[in-house]
Amino acid sequence: MVFEPSSKSPHPQGKKARAKFPKVRTGCLTWCVLLTSSLLTHLWTKAMSDSDLALVTASKYFLRTLSFPHCPLNASKRAMNFLYPSNLGAMPGSRRESSIFFHLTSCTVKDLIGYSPSLTHFWCDYVLPFGHMASPVRHALISLGASHRSFLLKDSSDISLSEKQSYDRFAIQQYNKAISDLTPFMTDPSSLGLQAILTCCLIFVCIDNLNARYASAIRHLRAGSDILYSLQDSEVASAAEGAGSLQVKKPTNIRCDNDALCSLSDMFARLGLDASLFVDSRLVRHRGFSTYGLVTHDGIHEPFQSSSVASGELLKFDLDLQHFWYPADGSHCSTSPQDEVFGLGEAASCPMPEERRHEFQNFCGRFDRWTTRFNLYLENINHTSVSDAEFNEAMVLSLHQKVWSAIMKQGPCCDVPLDRQEFEGILNQVELVILADSSKAHPIFSFDADTIPPISFVAAFCDDFDLKMRAIAMLRSINRSEGVWDSKRMADMYEAALIDGEYN
Repeated sequence: MVFEPSSKSPHPQGKKARAKFPKVRTGCLTWCVLLTSSLLTHLWTKAMSDSDLALVTASKYFLRTLSFPHCPLNASKRAMNFLYPSNLGAMPGSRRESSIFFHLTSCTVKDLIGYSPSLTHFWCDYVLPFGHMASPVRHALISLGASHRSFLLKDSSDISLSEKQSYDRFAIQQYNKAISDLTPFMTDPSSLGLQAILTCCLIFVCIDNLNARYASAIRHLRAGSDILYSLQDSEVASAAEGAGSLQVKKPTNIRCDNDALCSLSDMFARLGLDASLFVDSRLVRHRGFSTYGLVTHDGIHEPFQSSSVASGELLKFDLDLQHFWYPADGSHCSTSPQDEVFGLGEAASCPMPEERRHEFQNFCGRFDRWTTRFNLYLENINHTSVSDAEFNEAMVLSLHQKVWSAIMKQGPCCDVPLDRQEFEGILNQVELVILADSSKAHPIFSFDADTIPPISFVAAFCDDFDLKMRAIAMLRSINRSEGVWDSKRMADMYEAALIDGEYN
């Protein structure tokens, strides 16, 4: 599906043919093994300044102290306790802290939300108000804002190095303050303290991604997920034991807010899918809290009500597929189709058992149903007026639909070649998405990886030299960082691979 640049009227295609799905996704694309170990080593062991090392040291201390008893969920569904009035008043702190916090609210958060309006509620209605009431979250947010200011100045020739470094030092100072203020919660976590720890952990992931400290980001991501996993385990165990006639006593008196944990769980899951690139495995273990956890079959022939609903359903599909490809026992398809991509030899035949193939076919049908509903939604908004935010998200979803369709046609083991038109369609749609966001002249850092993975998919799998070069040029020009994905670093990687002849 391609959106015409001259109007906000999408023109849906017909239903996609049933396709097959390799170990990849639109947002995280676990064809991440395309990153060779030497490139990963270069990214993770990149020379750090003294301030970088200080930040990583503080991060390691924080991770070592994360140890919590099992905390059961409050089973009752109640209104979220983190909704606060939009007028929060003055933020406590120094003048510089207030200035950076203002930058965070007016610029950083807008860029983080990017093409995903569904993130607005989490950042604006939960995290920012929480920062006003919880000092660890406040200092973590200020550190994020200072890091973002430094990020925006990295390519500016009008700013002195000392000014940029001043933001880096301030970010580290605020980061350490957040760690210090979290210490009481680590020793005796309450419900609010647990939310503060998880929220800070999530913010730390964003800070590390923003500064290209990917190994540290992954450690924070895993730490937060492990906490959520322990909460899930205790809740499952409590439910199982309580199913009989006996009333089982809760293992702890901490009552965790279900809605807050659902929102945090969703954010960790989204980051985990995108960051799976770097390790070719599942990074997040938790399941059960997420609001995306249930698959419904209501209205399968009806259009989605909004782009956010369509996006949520696609994320459900994505999360479930990751658990299909990477089960809890650690087993997954042993085929290495990337060997064929790099010219390292022929990929072996897919060893997927028959029962797994049947399960895989169910996923194929599920994607077909999503495509049908999404195309009906596009037909509807073609005749109605929608907001810019919804229109932009619909364009991104159309891009994701193209990538999903292409990678599923490759088959479960990526052994089916794709036509040139599949790759051209992806790049054409990316250009339209970028065009809609062309008003932003500064470098962009977003929470979700929406455009860089699809371009990288073309650079990795397309055999046509001109399309490879077009994808690499696009990566180099868009000046975006999306989670762990940095467009210029990806361009350098694929260009180096192309020069070295690894695609021949």
